[in-house]
Amino acid sequence: MIKSHAKIYEIKITKKAKISLVFQGFITSITNPKTWIFILSILPSFLRFHTSVLFLTSMILLIEFCSLNLYALGGSFFKIFMNKHLSKLNKISALCIIILAIGIMLD
Repeated sequence: MIKSHAKIYEIKITKKAKISLVFQGFITSITNPKTWIFILSILPSFLRFHTSVLFLTSMILLIEFCSLNLYALGGSFFKIFMNKHLSKLNKISALCIIILAIGIMLD
């Protein structure tokens, strides 16, 4: 691990695959019951009682859309960061394993 030169490889995604990924993410997000339960328990306390169900549903979808886009953006920045510093992370991980092994041997 110390001497390895690791790199994260990118896979080219076609336009059709992008649309498929967006649709798959949307379906996964909409059918996640934990998200709906969490947002339905928090969001109505900030709204008036005569708010329509359509408005409430659209508000939930907008919040979820923004949250998942922020999550994806963070992932893309993390991928760029990991491409630059992956060899350093491998060296740190190898040193941690060596330190743990020495600690186990001395114990």
